[in-house]
Amino acid sequence: MGIALGLILIAGVVMVISVNHRKAPISIGGQMVFARIADNDDTRRKGLSGSSPLGEKEGMLFIFDTPSRWGMWMREMKYSLDIVWMDGEKRIVYIAENVSPDTYPKAFLPDKDALYVLELPAGFVDKHNVGLGNVVGFSVR
Repeated sequence: MGIALGLILIAGVVMVISVNHRKAPISIGGQMVFARIADNDDTRRKGLSGSSPLGEKEGMLFIFDTPSRWGMWMREMKYSLDIVWMDGEKRIVYIAENVSPDTYPKAFLPDKDALYVLELPAGFVDKHNVGLGNVVGFSVR
């Protein structure tokens, strides 16, 4: 009886961990990036705060319920990021490059409504010629 309960508990923990670390393949700038998903208030609030630096092909995709001028900040960040805002058609509407942790508590805001925000390693946007109007490829929800 104790072993079965232990196995159920372990399975539950593994499920919670896998849900909290969902990733989506994203095509941007001719590159494939695997992004962690932040699609609820808790994961969006936490973001990449306190995390280890992203690898070259890693990111975090923030998915919002409605389009707005969503602000992003560098609270408890340990490294710089490129931040890309996209509209409902996944077209890039705003970019902030090489955003340093030293900018906190400043929030970075797009000048147009966005439904998605993608955080990438600093320098990604320049290295891969990512620009306004580019369409980013991904499928999530």
